Amino acid sequence: MTTGVVIDRVTLLKAIDIAMEGKAAVPVTFSAEHYALVRHEWISGFMERFREDLSHKNVPVSLVRADSGWRPAFNCTAFTDLFLGNAAAELLVDQWHDRVQAERPAIVAVWYTPDRAPLDRENRHRQAHSVVLIFTDIGPVFVDPQCGPVSLTVSELRTVVHRRA
Repeated sequence: MTTGVVIDRVTLLKAIDIAMEGKAAVPVTFSAEHYALVRHEWISGFMERFREDLSHKNVPVSLVRADSGWRPAFNCTAFTDLFLGNAAAELLVDQWHDRVQAERPAIVAVWYTPDRAPLDRENRHRQAHSVVLIFTDIGPVFVDPQCGPVSLTVSELRTVVHRRA
């Protein structure tokens, strides 16, 4: 999972701002002091294990977000939280024998408004969505825990309302 590179929260904050192209000037809530960069190839295997675990628990998942197990009580934030928790547990096991250890993988939860989000007729707002930003050995990658890697547009980056690492 890990690259063996551990960064501090200041370095991670700078990397987040670069990945967001300076468009998301909102604070980051940090849960640790040190974060591990992950191997890019880990993402696809982790997504497979993540989906398989949900399937064993009868939570429907698919490559199409609309077909996922989303519901009001288990929404995109729940998928993101589960993704982060599972990744953190995998990191702790992966670096068990490492001399230098991180408390968390370099994965950031990001809430933004998709360009194609439907307009809520009652409050006249578009619904936000939660994804993760993973910092890897080949660069940052946005991943929707419900369906896999995604790209955020410049206008979507401007709608980011919160980031949590």
